[in-house]
Amino acid sequence: MDSEKRHHSVRHGIGTFFAFLIALPSRFTAWLCDSFVGRCFHAYDKSTELLGESRLFRRFRESRVYRAASPMRYRVASALTNGPLSMLFTRILDILRYTETRIYGVMFGTFGLYTILVYVVRHFAFAAAGNDLGSLITGVATLFCSLLLLLSRKPLCVTLQESRILGFLLYRTAGLRRHPAGKHVRHTINPTVAFLLGSALGITGFFMQPLYLLLGILGIVLFFLLLFSPELCLFSAIAFAPFLIFVERPSILLCTVVLIGIVGYLLKVLLGKRLFSIEPLDFAVLFLTLSYLLSTAFTYGGEASVLRALACATLLGGGYFLTVNLFTSRALIIRAVNTLIISGTVVALIGLLQQFTGHAVADWLDSAAYDYISGRITSVFENPNILAVYLIMILPFVTVMLLRRGSPLRRLSAFFVFALFMAAIVYTWSRGAWIGVIASFALLMFACSPATIYLLLPVAAGIPLLLRWAASPIADRLSSAASLADSSVSYRFHLWRGTLDMIGDHILGGIGVGEEAFAAVYPYYAPAGIETARHAHNLYLEHLAEFGVVGLLLLLLFIFLFFQRTLTHQHEEENTEIRLFSVAAGCSVFAVLVNGLSDHVFYNSRIFFLFFVVVGIAVALARVGRTEHERSQPIEDNGGENYTIEVDIA
Repeated sequence: MDSEKRHHSVRHGIGTFFAFLIALPSRFTAWLCDSFVGRCFHAYDKSTELLGESRLFRRFRESRVYRAASPMRYRVASALTNGPLSMLFTRILDILRYTETRIYGVMFGTFGLYTILVYVVRHFAFAAAGNDLGSLITGVATLFCSLLLLLSRKPLCVTLQESRILGFLLYRTAGLRRHPAGKHVRHTINPTVAFLLGSALGITGFFMQPLYLLLGILGIVLFFLLLFSPELCLFSAIAFAPFLIFVERPSILLCTVVLIGIVGYLLKVLLGKRLFSIEPLDFAVLFLTLSYLLSTAFTYGGEASVLRALACATLLGGGYFLTVNLFTSRALIIRAVNTLIISGTVVALIGLLQQFTGHAVADWLDSAAYDYISGRITSVFENPNILAVYLIMILPFVTVMLLRRGSPLRRLSAFFVFALFMAAIVYTWSRGAWIGVIASFALLMFACSPATIYLLLPVAAGIPLLLRWAASPIADRLSSAASLADSSVSYRFHLWRGTLDMIGDHILGGIGVGEEAFAAVYPYYAPAGIETARHAHNLYLEHLAEFGVVGLLLLLLFIFLFFQRTLTHQHEEENTEIRLFSVAAGCSVFAVLVNGLSDHVFYNSRIFFLFFVVVGIAVALARVGRTEHERSQPIEDNGGENYTIEVDIA
């Protein structure tokens, strides 16, 4: 009997000990949150409240400008909505919407026939030199597509709404308003007008390429579509940003799309169809945007540096503020995350195809030291390090997709995508990205379950031993990151030393934005042999060199407020799905910032834009989470407190 009591006592003691070990990380986390540092990182609501009650905001709300803003907005909105140009434009849109689809088939069929006829006449009658076969192909393709349009007698808007693909893109994604099928429109396009219009467009093939004419018409339609739907504009920029390498000037095209989205959003705000709210992190992003604009007056890089600064200001402000203010529901945010993942999957597949077909690039590799590496993949980017930054920025979202509950098929597909990303990151052979992945995974696991610290500690302790004794190429490549004998590490070390010398002479105002400004000043401070460096290979040194000490302080303030915003939200969020995506967004930004210790991650404009889109997703998740929480609470429990400062003047 005594032995049974002792056995029971031992089992109880062991169970108590393990329960204590399991609860210890959570208690430590709670203690950390209650500490001074923890309170600082969980005090975002207090910061927002203080900002709203500050003297500056009180004076702004009491100013004549603020009081006059609402009636002025009403008059401008009324003029835009009820003016003759607006009414004419609305009438034209109604005519185009409610014209039967088969009428468009007549127009494009006629255009195709005349395009073919023009090609035949130019080829046989005039024997035109260099008669382009593309004109014939364009005419045949247009004629074939018109046959599909001729089959429908429904109005164009109904045909689009019933289409699965176009309906999803235009109405569910873009948020365009659906139009009733039975609406009566006094005038529509008749077949005779469609025939004459198609004939006129086809005859222009004598003077210009028919394909360019079709692309011009498509461009006009897309312009107004993006202008009317800033959400579609933002989705398009997120989806196609990685693939803009196939156009001549990707930065200009991306900036153009973002500017259209900004103009469309501001028009929606003016008409009272969208809201605009502001909080402390928004001010930090606004100050960063202004620092890029102000740097145009103090740059050593000339016109190229000025254009680079203007592009950065557009992509930074547009990427962040459009994301925060347009993605106002959980469905839109998840759709944006899915867009990121789908684009990233295509990019990873292209990179792996490049690796397994023997087209990996060896330009960024010391072949003498790493003879076991055939090359590094670049996919749709021109640099393996930039590709690695792009992949590690999306990887936390893929990991969360893997952790979410769902059908076995969905989880299997998520695991497949996760494996693709990991393989592509490995074949970039970017050590900074690998370290960023390790750091973001550790943060993700700890944020999801503090008890995983018992797994992270032995893994962290075993990494040095693994790197010392393992003979795998990955371990050898990663261990070389701590050795000055490595040519890349030595290059960065001497580059940073020269950059610090340059910063010492330009500590206040910086040298200006972009590689042109860096290349104009750095050679005077460069150690022998590395005078041709285009940037500092370090995010923080590069920012300090470009903007001076004030610019670096603004960047650090932005980073602090971002993590304060994210941690405050995760501490309060009760919805598991929103919290998981918020953790993923925070880990994504953390991975990029860790990688920024060894690379200038903002070097590529597309990465720069997508980084602030991810930041905007994190903030949008926090706002959506708070909104859903406040809606679920009784009004009296809210205490009348609202920590988002609304600037809506409707």
